[in-house]
Amino acid sequence: MKKFKSLREAYEYYRENPDGLLPMSEVARATEFSIFLQRGLNKLLLKGYKEYAGVYKQIMTIVPSDGAIETYPNLGTVTAPEERLPNGEFVRGSFTSENVKIVNKEYGEIIEIDRWLIQTDQTKAIKSMPTKLGQAHARKKDMLTADFYNDGTSTTIYDGVYMFAASGSEHPNVTGGTANSDNVNYGALGTLSETNLEAALAQIALWRGLEGELLDDDPNMKLVVSSSQSFTAQRLIKSSFEVADNRGHVTNIHKGTFKDLVTFKRLTADDWYILLPAYPGNVLQEFIPLELAKEADDAGESFDKRIYRYRSYEAYRIGCADWRFGYKGN
Repeated sequence: MKKFKSLREAYEYYRENPDGLLPMSEVARATEFSIFLQRGLNKLLLKGYKEYAGVYKQIMTIVPSDGAIETYPNLGTVTAPEERLPNGEFVRGSFTSENVKIVNKEYGEIIEIDRWLIQTDQTKAIKSMPTKLGQAHARKKDMLTADFYNDGTSTTIYDGVYMFAASGSEHPNVTGGTANSDNVNYGALGTLSETNLEAALAQIALWRGLEGELLDDDPNMKLVVSSSQSFTAQRLIKSSFEVADNRGHVTNIHKGTFKDLVTFKRLTADDWYILLPAYPGNVLQEFIPLELAKEADDAGESFDKRIYRYRSYEAYRIGCADWRFGYKGN
């Protein structure tokens, strides 16, 4: 298979070697080159997007979206079945529900490529622009994810309470209900340690669902930490031996408590979180996937400046559909 150094070199080769096709007119060739270039840039855009080493996919729940608004119906646990009554009737069960709506947002950017760069075959510049644009779109999701967590103690969500609620401003079981003193998901405990980790896990064990029921344990919990807490986290939950602030354990009793450990450099220093994937309320809903559109040749600014103009676009939204997705330790 022949290898090419540039998009233009590949196009020129296939234009002169049409494999039996009739020769094209110059106009047709120009149009085909535009299409060829568009496809090549699209691939570079998506390649940069997919290969960006972002963390958001590890700590957000990615869900598809079908429209401008998504509604998340959270159902409480149905009451346990009771023995059938002597008169032959069954006890009526019940459940409580609440709907959370998250509205999508649009993101995009326009980049310009001078046609002179193409005609002089300076394709390193051409190649770098869509690749960097794809990386920028992925980086934007990482930055929004960081804001989602870092601002969680001052961001009011669907139940009228801060997403990470401290003692004294707890979440109600269901929107409109009375605050439940057990529903604390912000401990302000300090930096990560065995003592503080155990305090967080003890608080999570008290959380209540919409019916006031205790939540089931989540065997797939994740520990998410800032860079400054990474070494402590590794030692605390992965070491086979006693941990740093030894509390009389011969072996590390926390090994295996968490399915995964994630270090996120964009988190505020010394912050750490416990995520419960069984309660997927940390939502990144994707409506329109990343796309690249090209302006028509010799239209608008393309005619005035002799440039190719490309527009990137995608629509999605990060939001909270259920506060029970996580606990902020510090």
